[in-house]
Amino acid sequence: MTAFNGIQVYEILENGNLLNGIYTNTKLQLKNGIDYHIDIEIARKQHTDNEGVKGDYNCRYIESNNALVTDCKLKILKHNGVYEFTWSDENGAFWKGLGLMAGTTHIAVSYDGV
Repeated sequence: MTAFNGIQVYEILENGNLLNGIYTNTKLQLKNGIDYHIDIEIARKQHTDNEGVKGDYNCRYIESNNALVTDCKLKILKHNGVYEFTWSDENGAFWKGLGLMAGTTHIAVSYDGV
């Protein structure tokens, strides 16, 4: 089985209460051949605060060639400047990743399937 991994870059909006992301991953690349796709994700913090990026989010993403919008949860923790991302649904976690700030308004995340 081919390993699953991906990369995502979020624009940080509203002091971290809203994340606007673009991403690609090996699932999308394999499904679509060599025509790499960039897709979108939006995450809104469940409880608005001024804590920056860390927190619990409601998340929605859309994949290329798929009319369905997928809803999930995103939990972001921060440890010594490194962000830990966990995407989950009612069946538990399905992706985990590590992120680093890219400038002051973006965060880049490398993630894998659980």
